[in-house]
Amino acid sequence: NGCVNTGTTSVNVNALPNVTSSSSTVCPTGTGNLTASGASTYTWSTGATTTSISAAPASTTVYTVVGTDVNGCISAGTATITVNNVLVVTGGSNSPVCVGTTLTLSTTIGVSWSWTGPNGFTSAVQNPSITNVTAAATGTYSLTATDQFGCFGSATVTVTINPLPTPVAGSNSPICVNQNLSLTSNGGTGYSWSGPNTFSSTQQNPGITGVTGAATGIYTVTVSDANSCVNTATVSVTIN
Repeated sequence: NGCVNTGTTSVNVNALPNVTSSSSTVCPTGTGNLTASGASTYTWSTGATTTSISAAPASTTVYTVVGTDVNGCISAGTATITVNNVLVVTGGSNSPVCVGTTLTLSTTIGVSWSWTGPNGFTSAVQNPSITNVTAAATGTYSLTATDQFGCFGSATVTVTINPLPTPVAGSNSPICVNQNLSLTSNGGTGYSWSGPNTFSSTQQNPGITGVTGAATGIYTVTVSDANSCVNTATVSVTIN
């Protein structure tokens, strides 16, 4: 019959959901948590259908999550669990040092530290020091360092505290004016003398010929050993 008429219909095109997920950074053997958002239901590449998942990958891994909204529209997103490298900790010191000097421990790794060692030593300082150190500080020091992610590692440092030499000083005092003064010492490998009337000498057993009364007084010898440790001894000299 050639008759014509019209009708209308409405079509709604729904937007895809914006599926996102938090990422996570963990230490080796650590567990990361991922949480998705932007949809109503989720399916992860692990097979999980929960909003959040936990995983402990051996290396950095990217996970996919597919989200479906109330309109049945589907979109996908990704999230990453980043596995940090093992924290490699190294420690050092200024050892060997001599008794009575300062021992310094050191490390360049971490943001927090825990030191333990001989003689009940503990410290939370990165580079701790022990002043006026004694032989009891000799031994092994342990360090645990933690980085900004909470990952930690350990190291040990062996420390040696060398003893001081035990010098002995002597002389042929008392003597008379115009006689020869003889000073003696032992206990080390290097010697440095000082005394009255500006006396000085680097000999182990120095002498003064034809002494005067000005040579009367206290003579000091500074003795060093093979470890460069230093100690002193004194002798009193009388010139009659």
